[in-house]
Amino acid sequence: MSKVAIIGAGVVGTTIAYAVMMRGVAREIVNRIQNFRKESGFEVSDRIGLSFRAPEEVSVVLRQFGDHICMETLAELLEEGEKSWECTTSFDIGEHSIDVWMKRL
Repeated sequence: MSKVAIIGAGVVGTTIAYAVMMRGVAREIVNRIQNFRKESGFEVSDRIGLSFRAPEEVSVVLRQFGDHICMETLAELLEEGEKSWECTTSFDIGEHSIDVWMKRL
């Protein structure tokens, strides 16, 4: 993930822009997982387990915003690494590809 510089804002502006960008990536991940749940035929109330494989630039977002992602998607489990679970998908966030595995708990 590239940092965004705001001309004349210095380090503080760059840091804020980076944090805003990371929150946006987390929101996009939540949206993709919610769509994945729906496409997989899960009920709105189903609790799930998630696992992912992603480049470090995206993994840091998943770790930093993991609690938020879990709360929004009803995930009780968020792990890193490939699984042999019932549902799998891949999607791109910007220039990065993310693999996601999901199971009903």
